[in-house]
Amino acid sequence: YQNSPMVRLHFNVGKKHKVRIKDLVGSIAGECGIPGSSLGHIDVLETFSYVELPSALAGDVIAIMNGNEIKGKKIKVELADAGK
Repeated sequence: YQNSPMVRLHFNVGKKHKVRIKDLVGSIAGECGIPGSSLGHIDVLETFSYVELPSALAGDVIAIMNGNEIKGKKIKVELADAGK
């Protein structure tokens, strides 16, 4: 995935849900079989989070992670708006 451009995904969980970076990395790695090292920058904000990853993986991560739970909260994942 080294040559794939990075994209940002928006997760609807954040600090308010007691979610930390390691929770996101662990969940994505565990559910999608993606090594945590292939993930880029991760921002955990108050009510949502951004996860950077290679664009080649984005479709799989969105498909697999949508509807899963992190810290008991059902998650929704989508491509982050490029303009934000």
